[in-house]
Amino acid sequence: MNLNEKHPIEKLMGEAMERIKTVIDVDTIIGEPIISPNGSTVVPVSKVSVGFLSGGGEYNETTFKKTDRDYPFAGGSGVGFTVTPIGFLNLSGDEIKMINAKCPDHPYEHLTELFTKLIEVITEAIKK
Repeated sequence: MNLNEKHPIEKLMGEAMERIKTVIDVDTIIGEPIISPNGSTVVPVSKVSVGFLSGGGEYNETTFKKTDRDYPFAGGSGVGFTVTPIGFLNLSGDEIKMINAKCPDHPYEHLTELFTKLIEVITEAIKK
């Protein structure tokens, strides 16, 4: 293989990562704002989990040998992801509230509660 050429596993991983980018973006986590008829804005918030696996190797059959030592390449890749709703940010006037989607005993539930309290403290500090 020429030193300037990419190894087949690099090509395989690069193409898989590019395809993942077309499916998942920032709007998947922080959704598009929705303006309600009363003027408040609701923003969906989700958690995205992604698993990616890629592998391969060069295999040598005793009946198939080249002089430049390039052996046949076999490889594969796979990806799986989940999108879990965590809640909604409700922006109404000067107030920002987090409305949790109930996920029992989920650590993100506690994180969103802390985030809501932090926003409230910052809002109060700005008002003063």
